[in-house]
Amino acid sequence: MIYEVGYIIIPTVPEDGVAPEVTKLKDILASVETKVISDEYPVLISLKYEMSKRIETKNTHFNQGYFGWIKFEANSKDIEVIKKEFDINKVILRYIIISTVKENTISSKKPFASNIITRSSRAPKAQVEETVLLDNEEVDREIDKLVEDVDSEGSVAQEIKE
Repeated sequence: MIYEVGYIIIPTVPEDGVAPEVTKLKDILASVETKVISDEYPVLISLKYEMSKRIETKNTHFNQGYFGWIKFEANSKDIEVIKKEFDINKVILRYIIISTVKENTISSKKPFASNIITRSSRAPKAQVEETVLLDNEEVDREIDKLVEDVDSEGSVAQEIKE
């Protein structure tokens, strides 16, 4: 099966000490004969909420951490061994192991087009939305037309213009 482990390394690890810690995590996976498919090197991030970890005899609180992930192939029976090893690792603040697919599921960002206006009716979601390309002059004419329609219904347009 395909799994992915997302992890946060405590920020007290010096930046040049992160690489050896990642190697230790990959060694844990290699010890149960997993096959690493892909990974992302950890980067320092701000956490959305404060997390604590018991270090020696006291709870230490963190607002930052090095976040990274590793996608790997393993037998389901080996996941418990991996969990135990990650649990006793002193530099891992949090981790999660999920079952996933081998393919890359990250979607690329779509380019933003400022001249596209999307119109949709109140039809069922199964229908495709109509995309219309308009230039700035046409947009201005449409706005003027809407203002005129409102003006014919009342004096709202006069208030807007003032």
